[in-house]
Amino acid sequence: MVKSEPVTAIPTATILAFQCALNCLMITSNMYKNLLHPVLLIFSLISGASQAMQQPYSWSKEAQLATNIDHISEHFSQGIQGILHRRQAPDLHYYLNIIDKNKPCIVISPGRGEGYLKYQELVFDLTNNGFNVAILDHRGQGLSDREQQQRHRGYVLSFDHYVEDLHEFIESEVTRRCEGSIFLLGHSMGGTIASLYVQKYPQHIQALALSAPMFGLDTGSLPHWLATSLVATGHNINQLFSDQAWYFFGHGPYKEKPFADNDLTHSRIRYQTFRDTWAEHPKVQLGGVTFAWLNAAIDGMEKVFRQLPLQKTPTLLIQAEQDTVVDNRAQDRFCQQHLQLTGQGCEPQRPLVIGEARHEILFESDPAREQALTAIVNFFNAHLLQTLRPQGPGG
Repeated sequence: MVKSEPVTAIPTATILAFQCALNCLMITSNMYKNLLHPVLLIFSLISGASQAMQQPYSWSKEAQLATNIDHISEHFSQGIQGILHRRQAPDLHYYLNIIDKNKPCIVISPGRGEGYLKYQELVFDLTNNGFNVAILDHRGQGLSDREQQQRHRGYVLSFDHYVEDLHEFIESEVTRRCEGSIFLLGHSMGGTIASLYVQKYPQHIQALALSAPMFGLDTGSLPHWLATSLVATGHNINQLFSDQAWYFFGHGPYKEKPFADNDLTHSRIRYQTFRDTWAEHPKVQLGGVTFAWLNAAIDGMEKVFRQLPLQKTPTLLIQAEQDTVVDNRAQDRFCQQHLQLTGQGCEPQRPLVIGEARHEILFESDPAREQALTAIVNFFNAHLLQTLRPQGPGG
């Protein structure tokens, strides 16, 4: 497990004065950019940790969640729930909570089967700690349109479609509403999408945080090559005989799973809140995966590794120690190869392991969840200064 070293607190006035002076130098001339950026980043890391020590973050607590749920829902309802209407592609639903257009914005790329309605507590926490929040319901899940007649079938033809959807959302909605830094937070499948996104469109994103990213699937005792071959063969046969995607072996329509049988979180109340929300909004329910989705997922994960030299965006990877949904070894390999290929790697060069956490770290019990959220917010705050851009002539 990666542990933070103690940091001596720096007076806030000193931090602000030094940042202001560096900002002025940065804006004055392009000549200072290469010289000052390393200084800015180092000081940002120190000052971010220092300010976090002086002003601890405020996180929602499991013990109060039952009594605070109405307050959290009311806070969530103050955001914008919108739709991207498109002629040639599925309509996409999204959520925005903009507390101040000049504040940094965290764009959330949810995991498979999720939607923005699941993230109400996280929106509450992030906005209370000074961030705008934007969430996209990926095509085929959440409130967004399905591409199959049977809504419960988890389907996508290519992860490139997810990436282009996310790009359209950020270009059309996020950048015009958020004038501060833009960060990307991807969970599980959303982490695969987020990585592919920054590899292709790095210009808007200052830093990327990955929560239990899906870089490899847990195939159990089945060798990876055999699992991949079975999926590809099943997908090809499916395309020959039917226009509708077939469920993968053992998968079917949405079915609620008791807490005792879940492998996502140790938090009973957060798990039940999620299930209650899905029962209240049947439209968001999604069943198991299809051969098509699995085939696209395998291709998408392999593409992440093929394109790693393109991933220059600062990246934090948070790993769940007890994850049985995705393959943690693939996450380790991601950080190792990222360092070898770019000289940059994850920060701090390997996954941050959250002890005793299951797959859904952002919905875990308080100790694990707060460790992850604190690391994410510290990481994003440390990269705020990288958004300073020298202005052109006369700027």
